[in-house]
Amino acid sequence: MSIPTKRVLDEKRMSLFPRQGTRRQLYQESSYNDTILAQKDYQNEALLADDTCYHQFRKPPKIEHATYKIIYEYIRQKNLWGIIANYTCSDGYHLEDQRSRFYFCRWYGWRAKVTPRCVEDVKGYNPCQHNNGGCGDVCVSYPDGSYQCECSKGYVLGADKRRCVDLDECKFENWNCEHYCVNVIGSYFCKCPIGYLSDDTGCLDLDECATPESNDCIGDCINTPGSYTCNCSLPGFAPSTDKIQCEDIDECNENNGGCEDICFNEYGSYRCLCDTAGYQIGADKHICTDIDECAKYASKICQNGRCLNTNSSYICECYSGYVPDVKNMTCKDVNECMVNNGGCAMTCINIPGSYQCACPDAGYTLSQDGHSCEDCDAKHYYNDTSNQCESCPPHSQTSGPYSNNVSDCVCEIGYAAKLEDPTICNDIDECLIDNNGCTYECENVPGSAHCLCADGYQLLGDGKNCGDRNECLPNNGNCAHVCINTDGSFHCDCEHGFTLDIDRHSCEDIDECYTGTLQCSDICENTVGSAHCLCERGYILNEDNQTCADIDECILGIDVCEDICINTVGSYQCECSNPGLKLSWDLASCADINECMEGGQVCHEACINTYGSFRCSCFQNGYLYETDNGICRDIDECQSNDTNTCQQLCINSDGSYTCDCFPGYSRYSFNECLPCAEGFYKEANNIECQACPGNSSTNGTAQTSITDCICQDGRSVRAENGYSCYGNVN
Repeated sequence: MSIPTKRVLDEKRMSLFPRQGTRRQLYQESSYNDTILAQKDYQNEALLADDTCYHQFRKPPKIEHATYKIIYEYIRQKNLWGIIANYTCSDGYHLEDQRSRFYFCRWYGWRAKVTPRCVEDVKGYNPCQHNNGGCGDVCVSYPDGSYQCECSKGYVLGADKRRCVDLDECKFENWNCEHYCVNVIGSYFCKCPIGYLSDDTGCLDLDECATPESNDCIGDCINTPGSYTCNCSLPGFAPSTDKIQCEDIDECNENNGGCEDICFNEYGSYRCLCDTAGYQIGADKHICTDIDECAKYASKICQNGRCLNTNSSYICECYSGYVPDVKNMTCKDVNECMVNNGGCAMTCINIPGSYQCACPDAGYTLSQDGHSCEDCDAKHYYNDTSNQCESCPPHSQTSGPYSNNVSDCVCEIGYAAKLEDPTICNDIDECLIDNNGCTYECENVPGSAHCLCADGYQLLGDGKNCGDRNECLPNNGNCAHVCINTDGSFHCDCEHGFTLDIDRHSCEDIDECYTGTLQCSDICENTVGSAHCLCERGYILNEDNQTCADIDECILGIDVCEDICINTVGSYQCECSNPGLKLSWDLASCADINECMEGGQVCHEACINTYGSFRCSCFQNGYLYETDNGICRDIDECQSNDTNTCQQLCINSDGSYTCDCFPGYSRYSFNECLPCAEGFYKEANNIECQACPGNSSTNGTAQTSITDCICQDGRSVRAENGYSCYGNVN
């Protein structure tokens, strides 16, 4: 018999199956509500498949009224290719079970969980009208008479394809939740960890430092992703172990807080106390110093005496008329009248801290020594009726000692007795006689007269003549700046930069900018008593202090440009030296230009942006982009062991490669080969290991030819005996 060559076998395979390509993700056309569920049904079929039917030239089963399409799928879990047949019913027919549309290849045969079957469409029949088609939720009918059960959002069909069960959205790549996805019946929600706030499907960091209620910091709060830390900049506090709150520092634990006596800890601070009476904390807040009770309790202790401070206490030094008490802490009154009648000639009267003498006898009054008694003074006369010294009439006094009648009272100087009643003294108007000698005006007063001067003048030493009064001497004449005295008057003046106000005493600032005294080229700023020129941002004042010159920010290095700085009049501008960069939104830093998005069609195939540039690539794997002509050239993976995983032989294909095995070996998976078992062989053009003819076997494994098969009688199987052990022995 003739053995087909490898080329013939490959052509036969390609006529039955399409060319294998790189791995692709397939989404079948389906009546499912959810594309992810359609993909899941398909992938469950694909996981059971292999490519053994490819090697045995076995076509998928024929289904009446249906056609099929071969699908290759690379199964990552198994590291091999699987073959699946997808069936489609002819016009006028539909699948009896919409989800039973696949046959998958496995162990050299075609298998299906449920055999696809096409049934004829029934016109006008709506199965959903009878018991909702047996569906638990939604029944959807089709014009061909078929139907399927569907579920509301958040639910999927159960194993019976009719009842709806909850869809656990969180199983599908966390359902786009940034952190945690929590499934609930019929829905889900995204949950954020502590320190974050939910924002639809994303989590935003909670800035605990924005509001005092959200952090326990005393001092500076520093926000971090999902949390915060405390700087605890205020004295008396230190960060806790977890750095999210500030704890009080007990300063008394170290060296007693520096206190001489008692250290008392307080929240955020501490204070020193003194345990010994009569002492208090001094100005340094640490050392105990003596309390000066005399200064502290001046109004409460040592009344009627002088307080003398002592170490931790005080004593009282009493005034005359007082003596210290038993403890020397206060002063008590002395009754001077108890000893020698206080030295009084007649009566002694005790008063607090002293005493008084009195003269109760008729015709006597107390003398200036305060002890003896004498006759009435010049302002009094002795009244025999009342036995007391009576006052003389107003403006009169007695003419001599021992006066005992009102008639002894005569008018004082400046007064004259009234003719009708000599006891009445009237004032004499001295101004009537030669103006009393005054050079300006004379003013009569009771019992006398004095001279007056005009405004701006004052009396001289003789009390009669007038001289200029210097109004500037007392309080600068109430002038705000300068007082200038004049004959009989004065006036105020102001310092440079000020002008006299309407009250003629205060001074008002002159606005040199408003009056045009200062000619500024840009900005004029008035100040109290002066003014100066300023320049707009980007300019500096010239030496004349009035005109402005441009500042070259680029030379001075005060620009914020990341790359190139170009000075302009009054400012500067930034540029980027790399043509693949452009100015960012801040007009200072350089940002990358995405040539792939903004530069039009810069690549024939795929464009990959890089910082400051870009590079071209190929859309499909298995190709190499040639930069000189922009063409994607197929990579021959078989040229290097680094670019293929074949165990023995590598066969390059357009955009990919396939693996094959040496003679005597059969392919086990995509890239693995196993030796033919004993009793089998594989020649160079064969795909699989072939069994030796009847009554023959091989001596070992990995045999490469049918001639390696040995008959039981010891002969080799050869062409002349028809590759059989039953031919002519000779």
